[in-house]
Amino acid sequence: MRHLQSPQRNGSYLVYVLLSFFLASGSGVQAATPGDQAGVFADGSVRSIFEICNTCPTPSKVEDQQNVGGFGSNGPAIVGGFAREGTGTADYGARAIIFRDSALPQLSAEASTVPGLGTNPCCSGTGAYLFSSAANAKANQYYTYHGLVPDTFSISYVIKGDAQGATADDNPLITVSGGMALFDDGDKLGGELPMGHVVDNSQKTFSGAAHAFLDGGTVSITVQPGQSFYVAAFLGASIGAPAEGFADAGHTLSASFTAGDTSLLTALLPASPVPEPSTCGMLALGLILLGFVRRRTPAAGRES
Repeated sequence: MRHLQSPQRNGSYLVYVLLSFFLASGSGVQAATPGDQAGVFADGSVRSIFEICNTCPTPSKVEDQQNVGGFGSNGPAIVGGFAREGTGTADYGARAIIFRDSALPQLSAEASTVPGLGTNPCCSGTGAYLFSSAANAKANQYYTYHGLVPDTFSISYVIKGDAQGATADDNPLITVSGGMALFDDGDKLGGELPMGHVVDNSQKTFSGAAHAFLDGGTVSITVQPGQSFYVAAFLGASIGAPAEGFADAGHTLSASFTAGDTSLLTALLPASPVPEPSTCGMLALGLILLGFVRRRTPAAGRES
């Protein structure tokens, strides 16, 4: 019985190995090709500083710090944290995702701090806890243009949120900053920069004096047939000690195409993942080989 079963097992295993090799080879080529920096990233941190007088030591320690996500996936990458010392609190949150419908990023970031009073093992007596908090979200997308003539693509982004300090002195320490940049394909230019050269960029920054804000910008790039480019977006919210307030861009940075024929663009992270033609061909070949092996192999179950 083992002798009759072994050809079928060996034949199926050979086809499996061949398929695995070709699929792995295709994946390896994919990872090494231009565009491998596409993806999302989010991080944040809270730091507290205890102060009691001008002469005793002033220890500082990280109360909460996290990192999550990373380039290579469309997300969402989400991170959040919270710290409490005495009567003071601080928190942060960040989120980054590349939406499947447009393959463009959406980002959010928010941070808040409230200084407070408390004690610390370093010293006797009550002191002040001061906090700094920061949150960052980033996203890179990679497009290839398949048109027959040059075309110009424009992408507009909007940043909406609030930045506010408890006093006028806090305002300069409370900021929200975000923007977008377009890079040409660096690998086709010799890889001088990780993502190529900056073609166009726009950035908006709001301090605690801004309070509610709604603003944005537009970036554009003209591409030739077969040319590729990166879309890079970032959003950050930060508060420095000893400020009290919040930097809220939780209403997101969102983007949309405003010019260019997007039907002629292929994103690295497509709306509906479809196997590459070479992968489909290898899969079909494997199925044919598997059927051929099964037809030529005796039916072990019937002859045992």
